[in-house]
Amino acid sequence: RQPYISHPRSKVGNFARVMEGLDDLKNNLLNISGVNEVEIVRFEILSFREQLRIIREAQILIGNHGAGLTNLAFMDPSAHVLEITAGTLDFFDYLAQWKGIH
Repeated sequence: RQPYISHPRSKVGNFARVMEGLDDLKNNLLNISGVNEVEIVRFEILSFREQLRIIREAQILIGNHGAGLTNLAFMDPSAHVLEITAGTLDFFDYLAQWKGIH
């Protein structure tokens, strides 16, 4: 399971928080050898219990820089995180290193 965390409450005019082409991203990820499931997840509509279940099962987490990536603290250390950001923000990098996630 490779969830991508989107944030639908982002304002359309706020380019830094808008992620277009999620279907293309999903299809491209499914074309990678060994990837058999990709799930686009909207954590803000899920219970905390459901969020934890999903994040604990995730092998790869891809998401925009933001609070949703804090969930990586609950991931298995063998998991991987890809943070999409427009700058050199490194908070989640430090959190991933602390957790032992690549």
